[in-house]
Amino acid sequence: MSTLRVETMDTTLLPPPERWPFWVDVSARVSAPIAITSDHAADFQGRARLVALGGGVALTRFRYQSLAGRRTHRLIRQADPEVYQVALPLSGASAISARRRDTMLGSGDFTLVTQVRDFIDRHLGDPDLSPQAVADAHHVALRTLHRLFADEEETVAGTIRRRLERCRRDLTDPLLADRPVQAIAARWGFRDKAHFSRAFRAAYGTSPRAYREGRRAGTGPAPSE
Repeated sequence: MSTLRVETMDTTLLPPPERWPFWVDVSARVSAPIAITSDHAADFQGRARLVALGGGVALTRFRYQSLAGRRTHRLIRQADPEVYQVALPLSGASAISARRRDTMLGSGDFTLVTQVRDFIDRHLGDPDLSPQAVADAHHVALRTLHRLFADEEETVAGTIRRRLERCRRDLTDPLLADRPVQAIAARWGFRDKAHFSRAFRAAYGTSPRAYREGRRAGTGPAPSE
């Protein structure tokens, strides 16, 4: 049996001015792209133990002072869609803020819901995106996926339906005024023109074309928030 490769990193072994830059570099190498800040940056204390399990799987245990991380759309796009990161807090408390919702995480709470939301955002333009496809991509049963979202304000299917909002937004974008309605629909995963028209009318009370023309004339319904 081969020996697992283990790497340990400890900022306290460095001079205080070098600790935070070192930690930022470590985080960039072992986690999803994220911009981090800390009130303790002047003398940051953190320790990481990395274990390469083989087969592209790695286990990292962090112990560090409080910090904040921010994942912008640009950083999310930089992430490898084939790489998944699951975090399990063992002590302390964490919080995730996304789309005006705050989720508190205590010891033992997984953050798979956030991973799923990021995955859906990256694949909204995929015509084959569905709850089953999301479940398959995360190697969980469909029933498990729905259970994960049971206490969320938005279901998995509801999250996927954000593609309609993206279509509505593009239909009112002056820079896309010359783009055909069906091209916009296809961009966000709607292959069938009739299905898109029905779904749009159900959501906004009018056809995509009428909505666009109404917005141009200033007589259409205001965009939803």
